[in-house]
Amino acid sequence: MQIGEARQLRDVKQLRLGPLSNLQRNIFLTGAAKHLSVIMKKVFALYGTGDVPAYRSVPASEEVFHSSQQTYYAQYLLDIGGMADIFLAKTGFSSQLVVVKKLNEKSMQKPVIEKLEIIERFKREAFLSTRDIHPGLLQTIDCSFGDNYLEDYFIVFPLVIGVSLSDFVKEMAKRQERLTAYQALVIVLYVSSILAALETAGVLHRDIKPDNIMLAPGHRNKIILMDLGLSREIKEDLRITRPGVICGHLDYAASELIKEGSFNADIRSEVFALGVTLIKMFHPGLVRFKDAHEFLRKHDSAVLTDDLKAGIPSVLFPLIEMMVAPPKDRFLSFNQVNVYCQHLFYSLLT
Repeated sequence: MQIGEARQLRDVKQLRLGPLSNLQRNIFLTGAAKHLSVIMKKVFALYGTGDVPAYRSVPASEEVFHSSQQTYYAQYLLDIGGMADIFLAKTGFSSQLVVVKKLNEKSMQKPVIEKLEIIERFKREAFLSTRDIHPGLLQTIDCSFGDNYLEDYFIVFPLVIGVSLSDFVKEMAKRQERLTAYQALVIVLYVSSILAALETAGVLHRDIKPDNIMLAPGHRNKIILMDLGLSREIKEDLRITRPGVICGHLDYAASELIKEGSFNADIRSEVFALGVTLIKMFHPGLVRFKDAHEFLRKHDSAVLTDDLKAGIPSVLFPLIEMMVAPPKDRFLSFNQVNVYCQHLFYSLLT
């Protein structure tokens, strides 16, 4: 489908689509639950149900984190990030397992201005994570920002056992398997629902990608959107992001950010990132840009190319086209994305 056709489809159908009828909604919810259950069973089959994702963890028994309320003892190093490291830890009193996200040495050794920006982002993530915005977002349990002469900057989250969407589709690809159109739609439905709640709360995520989407069979929402480290409030006055700087991974950056920068990003650039995420569900090894220079040269090139279409169910083409189209032809909100996906899912079921 060409961009013009996608725009016509959006104008004629999407912007005028109302909620599903009660009967349609019951059929949709039953089908979505069925296919979500298949995904969760596959997660169990590939990774098991242990308390520690052992395939990625490294013992880290020497790390201790002190807040004004609690002491946390690291058990495993789960991930090393560009800004922060992630630990599995136990509380000092109850031995409850939690996840600690700590600003790493690399962040703390930055030049003063850059370090202060990182700390401000970290505080903002902790603040936003205290808000009850959606069950698909993890809420902060505790945090420390160098209080009481303590040097550690960390946030404590509840432990949720799961696997990133990125790791999941890569593991499926190794086994010569892939998601079905139904399963991919369910994931987009859940994630767009979380992002619609963030939108309503006036928050942009700004780092939507498969690495930040967790499939968690034991969690009440099953699908979780992680990492609010780059997020900001839509009407925020404080410019933590410098003009012209693009936040997040370049593969998911919309071309308009070249001119506007991430501070001026709106919901449409978030929709674009979810569209690329949908493409990468079927092409987990895809690298759109090798570096910033290639991004500058090719940011206006077609996103859903013929080569990529070959590995994606054709029923998803109109949806993807409307997510990665130029801003004027793109979905205007995540509620539009979600409603369109509901109708598409229902049409596939019937």
